[in-house]
Order: sequence, then structure tokens, then C-alpha cells
Amino acid sequence: MKKYDIRLICLDLDGTLLNSDKQLSERNRRSLAECAARGIYIVPTTGRLAGALTPSVAALPFLRYVIAVNGALIEDLKTGEVLCREEIPNADALRILSVLDSFPGIYDCYIDGCGYMNAEMLEKAEDYTIDAHHLALVQSTRKPVADLQTFVRDKGCTVQKSQIMFHSREIRDEALPKIRALLPDFLHSCTYATNIEINSPRAHKGAGLQFLCRHLGIPIGNTMSFGDGSNDISMLQAAGVGVVMANADADILPYGDITAPSCDEDGVAQILERYVL
Repeated sequence: MKKYDIRLICLDLDGTLLNSDKQLSERNRRSLAECAARGIYIVPTTGRLAGALTPSVAALPFLRYVIAVNGALIEDLKTGEVLCREEIPNADALRILSVLDSFPGIYDCYIDGCGYMNAEMLEKAEDYTIDAHHLALVQSTRKPVADLQTFVRDKGCTVQKSQIMFHSREIRDEALPKIRALLPDFLHSCTYATNIEINSPRAHKGAGLQFLCRHLGIPIGNTMSFGDGSNDISMLQAAGVGVVMANADADILPYGDITAPSCDEDGVAQILERYVL
């Protein structure tokens, strides 16, 4: 069995490192700890806010860096220093929110580590989230405001990411090409079956991986990435070894050099045990 010389591992969370119940299994935790003990950097790489890591992941003692909000933020968890920001200018953010307002969904945006959503929309979140775990995440990380567009305009700040959620995947799939056509200057990706996320064109996980490699002096060929969604494609392509989860959508599977067993089968640990440890 071929072994890879890996010095940095980027891991998506939902649907990848975490199982369907959003739990970090003991086998996955143990394999990451063994990699860290060998001097390999373990980097959560997520669409979530840096402060919204699952507690079991945030508590891992060997974490040093996080790539958050799909690459809009890279933070040194030890010092609290923000190493890189790639955010959406205020005027562009307002244009995005105006476009999203014309679609039949609920939408939000992330500003400086916090999510915001119209209060009326947040009250309807149960109808637009895929399960109880997703609902709990939305409710715990969004603050209600009277009118999101007015709120963003008055703050005059940059935005890390905007997101819209729909009732169903079918409605999402119908809306996606229309939103791409209306907002061609941004990156569009999907983390869940019913959402669309919009980032700066420079904010993606692959760019975050490349930045950390430059920061740490690690050749990109000595990296491995794990993912399952369209927001993971850039880092699957950028890494020396891209690992796609078996539970990924069929159109994501071709982007992996290796296909791992599903997130409910400790797929991350199985690949690390086989190819790294």
C-alpha cells in the first residue's frame, strides 16, 4: 500500500469528519491525534464561522489553524491572529442581498464572525433546514435583525459570506443557475442539499490551503484534503492528495484522487490509517 508524505491535512466538517449526527467518532479523533503526534498540521476547513466549530472539534488540543467561511477567514487559534481575510465589499454585499430577496428562500450573511438574518426569516428556519442538527446550527449562529439589507447598509462593513436556503433541493437546483447568472462575479457553492453560499471570488478552500502552505513553508504536494460538497472542490484539486467522501453527490466524486468510505463509516480514519499512518 502506497504511503504519502503528508505534512498538512485539511478537513471539511459536515458530511466529512463529522458523521450524520454531527459527532466526531473516537476512531476519527484517534487517527487525527496520531497524525498530529507525527507533526502533521490538522486544519478544519469549513463553511462555518470560526467560532461555530462543533465542540468536539474545537476541543482538540492539537489544532492550530482554521480555514473558515469557505476560505474567507484564516485564523491562528493559538494567538487569535487573523492571517487572511477575503470578504465582500459592502456595496457588493447589498447587491447580493437584493438579488437573494427575489427568490423564495430565507437568506443571511456573516459579518466579523457572526451571522445575521431577518427576524421573520429566522422564525421560519425550521421549514428551510434539512434536519434538527442544521436547524440548531442556524438558530445558534444567527442574530435576528429587523431588516438585513438596512442593517448591512448602516454598518457599511464588508461581509464574509451570504447564504440562501430553500424548501427543497429541487427549488435550490432551479434557483442556482439563475443566481449564478445574476451574480457572475462571485463564487457559488452548496454545503447542504437546500442551500447556496456566496463568497468573494478569492475566498475558497483551495486558496486557503495554498495560503497556509506558503505561511508554513509546506509544499502543496505534501498536503491531503477531505471533502464532500461543491465548496470542497477547490481544495480537493489544490491538495497533493484529494479525498472525496463516498457520501458526496455523484458530481463531486470525480474530483477526488481517492474515494473514502462514508462519514458514517469513519471514512477519514480509514484513509489516514491506510495511506498516512
